[in-house]
Amino acid sequence: MEDQAQLHNLLALSDEVFTFIKSLHVNQLRGIPSLWEIQTARQDVRSKLEAAPPAITDSELRRSFQTLAALEQRLYKIDKELLEVVADFLGVPVPQSEVEFQNFREEIKKHVRINRESKWLLTSPYEKLLKKAHNLFLRVEVVNGNFFWRVKQLTAPNAVDELGMSDYEPYLNAKAMRRGEKLGSRIKSASDDENIERGIRRLHKILQRQDLAESETALVYGKLCGKYEAVGDLQKAIEYATKAIEAGEPFGMPYFCRGRLYYEQQQWVNAKADLEVALAEALPLSEQVKAKQYLAEIAKQIISR
Repeated sequence: MEDQAQLHNLLALSDEVFTFIKSLHVNQLRGIPSLWEIQTARQDVRSKLEAAPPAITDSELRRSFQTLAALEQRLYKIDKELLEVVADFLGVPVPQSEVEFQNFREEIKKHVRINRESKWLLTSPYEKLLKKAHNLFLRVEVVNGNFFWRVKQLTAPNAVDELGMSDYEPYLNAKAMRRGEKLGSRIKSASDDENIERGIRRLHKILQRQDLAESETALVYGKLCGKYEAVGDLQKAIEYATKAIEAGEPFGMPYFCRGRLYYEQQQWVNAKADLEVALAEALPLSEQVKAKQYLAEIAKQIISR
């Protein structure tokens, strides 16, 4: 059995692997597969993932690391496929070296400057691969969470007993995964409803569920922000963008949306603060371009006052 120091080291390694995988997926969401940028980091992560399992005596922890390694490999494979989709869309060769990848990124930036968005994000091939990647990332979150609780069981069993978790089972089994997929479909369907008022009602009905995770609640808040903006109720839109932020919505989109709404209301200081936070987080390239344009205009407005 691992001692306390070994368990804490394994927990730190699990967090390191999760952070790496999250950065990989964030770039996929932004429309920039990060293949060549992550080579050094990936080699380090892979070597640790491959070295850890044989030394782990606890079977659950060993299985978690093996699962993480398999999921990382599958996400990396999808990253390659996404890269091919973007290259095909831009009509350029798939980069085969770091130098070629830098040129490839310049092509991406050029496309976004001209079109104001990353149009390949809306293509069927990219969407299908991104959906696969997102489902894999959700599984990574599950494994990482299970790993954390198993370490807690081993390091502080009494505390776990007090919390009623001595018989803890992985918090997302196959049934729960199906539940998550079904809920995601309901949220998307309500968000895409062309009857905006009905879509708003459907989203509010979803919020009444007692089993929503924080991330799911944050997602619904974000969708409501967009719906209220569509009907011209900017105050409600700002309210729900704020709720999404407070609920822990990852990445920078809620800040970007609220900053844009403040911009439209000429609340320059609030808009500037939100847009700067959004740029510091993970934003798709098209939103990065728009955020910079808004900030440039805000700077002019502030100077002219």
